[in-house]
Amino acid sequence: METNVDVELDGRWTARDRPNRRWQGMLRTSSPVAVLIAAVSPGRVVWAKSASYSLERHVVFDVHELRAPTSAQLILHVGGGWIQDVIVELEDPDTLPECHAPMTMTLGSFQKIFRTEGAPATALGLVLLPRSSVRVGRTGVWRPRSGFEHQISLEFAAFANGGRTGDSRRG
Repeated sequence: METNVDVELDGRWTARDRPNRRWQGMLRTSSPVAVLIAAVSPGRVVWAKSASYSLERHVVFDVHELRAPTSAQLILHVGGGWIQDVIVELEDPDTLPECHAPMTMTLGSFQKIFRTEGAPATALGLVLLPRSSVRVGRTGVWRPRSGFEHQISLEFAAFANGGRTGDSRRG
């Protein structure tokens, strides 16, 4: 059973000017994976599942300024899934988060891709699972196959077994 996957995440900030900034790129993996997208902050996890199982998928990260110049909505879109219910107060609204993608990701573990400083500090990233370890329901939502639940880090297991999207703060 494989435990790591080689990853390439290439991209750049294509819109750097306020109020709406956008990073666009491509995620390539050495084998097909299911993707759980997550935004993690103290006391809260927002997640979504990507329905794309190909070796490459588009990644878009938006920072949308709200009413106050330091208040922003963060949106992360990977393949067919996205999270958008993340509002933060940025320490410095002119500083854009850097993309930190490891060359190899441990399957089943959360890997930070972007991190924002502010209130709350928020890490946006991915949990990758081998495509062979998930089953896809009639609605396109994937769940771990029986016997593969142990491959997912404990803090993300409930989300992987849940629906297409969710918010731990809402229960």
